[in-house]
Amino acid sequence: MPLLGLPSTVRFGPATAAGVPRRDGETMRTTWTSTLIIALCLAAWGCEGDDPEETPTPDMGAEGEGEGEGEGEGEGEGEGEGEGEGEGEGEGEGEGEGEGEGEGEGEGEGEGEGEGDLLAGCEAHPDDYPGDNWGACISDDGQYNPVNPDSISSIARTASFETIGDLLWNADSAPDSQAFIDARIEYGLEQGIDSRVQRRYDAHYPAPEDGSSCRDEGVPEQYPDYCVGPSTILPIVVEAFAAGSMGEEPWVNAARVEAGLLWFFYASTYKEAFSCASASQDCDSSWAYYGGGVQPGETPISLGGYIYAAEPQTHRRVFAGHLAVRCWRDLDSAETAMDEAMHMQALRQLDAAVDRGLAVVLMERLRTWDTAEGAAKDAAWAFLEVLGPAIDRAAREIDAGAADRLLAAWGDAGSADADALIADLEMLFPCN
Repeated sequence: MPLLGLPSTVRFGPATAAGVPRRDGETMRTTWTSTLIIALCLAAWGCEGDDPEETPTPDMGAEGEGEGEGEGEGEGEGEGEGEGEGEGEGEGEGEGEGEGEGEGEGEGEGEGEGEGDLLAGCEAHPDDYPGDNWGACISDDGQYNPVNPDSISSIARTASFETIGDLLWNADSAPDSQAFIDARIEYGLEQGIDSRVQRRYDAHYPAPEDGSSCRDEGVPEQYPDYCVGPSTILPIVVEAFAAGSMGEEPWVNAARVEAGLLWFFYASTYKEAFSCASASQDCDSSWAYYGGGVQPGETPISLGGYIYAAEPQTHRRVFAGHLAVRCWRDLDSAETAMDEAMHMQALRQLDAAVDRGLAVVLMERLRTWDTAEGAAKDAAWAFLEVLGPAIDRAAREIDAGAADRLLAAWGDAGSADADALIADLEMLFPCN
């Protein structure tokens, strides 16, 4: 598919999935007065002050993700604070990375995810679900069976990501100022993506010992890795919206929004599976944030859409990881889970698959960057510059030297070698 509407076209995201829900009337056009107010607000990095938990909206849900980071945001229906929001969210559409470079690189695109062996095509770990080390559970029918099917608000947030993509990086021509303003409104909908970016923590890192929340003043600055949403993702996304609304480098700023939000969905997929121990509906949120809440045979959106478009078998492995998480929570069904060993086993399976998926997304964009020219090349690098550092923690746990090379490269397009970077990513995150 062409690249995003430039002479060489620059459309980076995958094709929008069929059947993705849209909310009529929510991509709002503003009057000149309100447009000016919003543009000024964006330029000042603002409009984030509203408390997203105060007044629920039917589309996004006000499940009360609560604060108190280490405990699972409780995004499921007003469970109180604990930033382990039981969000029950659902992934969003998925945009497939490399501009039409092949949906699945020869892996048999049209296969409905999960048809056949979920672990086929990659080397499975002996403890992976499904396998002999797992007891009979709710996941054995090969479907993801939600904990709370009536409240998975994250699905609306992933659909919102697709709406933003249609306005910006999937547009047929360079997005104008109004497109960025409309996208910023969509991003800032009550109980929408912004409300979760502001509180998102990365559960791979230890929480503050004093129980501080990432929404407390000074905490994101003190714990930037843990408070990845407010410390890192939020400034990138808000600045890109503001610059784009002023007409600056539209494709570059669109790519920065795209990459920043994919980082959010990447972090959310693990975080919600982690906090599911204390808020069981967070398992649903993990599944939903990753790909929009799809089942085998359905096309994912959000981060899952990018991964599926590039490497379908890795998407199937991620789905198997979600089945593992749901199986654990079925077998360990107390209000607060007790079997930490089984939880860690499920998290390891999901985490490894999603890390491979993120590596595949980066490899696809590196290939795009290597062959693109002009604005398309600049936009591809802007994407890599933002999303590349998201994989540093996982890479560093495997090989610090390779992680150093990758981290240095994301900040220096002039000396970057796409083939070398792809080789490092492939070495660090093989298909297993």
